Amino acid sequence: MKRFTLDDVIQRATSYDDWKASLDPRLQQGLVWSGYTIFTTIGFLLLLPAILPLTGSDLFLVLGPQLQEFCFFLLDLMPLLLTVNLIAVVAYIALLWITEGLEKPPVTAWHYTAFAEVALGAVNAFVLALAAAIVVLNLFLWIVAIVLGVIVVFVVLGILMASA
Repeated sequence: MKRFTLDDVIQRATSYDDWKASLDPRLQQGLVWSGYTIFTTIGFLLLLPAILPLTGSDLFLVLGPQLQEFCFFLLDLMPLLLTVNLIAVVAYIALLWITEGLEKPPVTAWHYTAFAEVALGAVNAFVLALAAAIVVLNLFLWIVAIVLGVIVVFVVLGILMASA
């Protein structure tokens, strides 16, 4: 039986920073979704100057001024938001490359990058969901108004046809 000395153990040891551990499956799924939200947020920010005039129109029955102020706020922060998201894209691509499509375990230091990507993706998802919720709410109200208008027209036509 071979005896191990302290020198043998030290030679075989790896530091915690060099240790390779696979990403948690939930973290992998979060990374995939955060990649989607990061790319979608960049597209939304690039389209924001074109969308901004629509937020001041009468299309919004409720929360129109709040949506417009929110879009102006995002427009003021756009250089910072684009910079952060573009850095996140570079880190995301590097993480995908190092892990070979999230299949190979990275060194432990990349777990922090993965967590930061997921956190940024969650913030981006909240920003996108807030704007989308206002748009969807107004779309729903317009659909309800149109349907009620059509029902009123048919009821009035029915009453006029019955009285004639």
